[in-house]
Amino acid sequence: MKYIGILFCASLTLFACSGEGASAEGASEEKVNLSDTKTTTGGPEIVFEEESFDFGTAKGKDTIVHQFKFKNTGDQPLHIANVSASCGCTIPNKPDGPIAPGETSVITARIVAPSAKTKKDVRITVDSDAKSGAKVLRIYGQIAE
Repeated sequence: MKYIGILFCASLTLFACSGEGASAEGASEEKVNLSDTKTTTGGPEIVFEEESFDFGTAKGKDTIVHQFKFKNTGDQPLHIANVSASCGCTIPNKPDGPIAPGETSVITARIVAPSAKTKKDVRITVDSDAKSGAKVLRIYGQIAE
């Protein structure tokens, strides 16, 4: 019975991280020019230069690193409480301390590609005190053998 439980958990982990069935089509590749963003009032606000990134094709066991640049366009300091990924193979890092109004910073995502050939589609949730609420970033691509 113990082995069945372990097998079940392993299957869930592989399924959750594989990204199979997730489509990269329709993803917006437009970048926001952060220097052109206008200040909003009534609290902190987070605006990302891009909310999705296509890393193309990577080899199995490669490490993929991408920085999502953002700006606090609000009139109060922005506090990022938590950054989490939809897959255990991805380690997101948030900035330390508050981001002052008008300042920019980055959220870094590091993916260790699986050794199997697969599509990869990871969601990174950014929880903060921004007026717009939580943001979901996306990093995706193809893993070759």
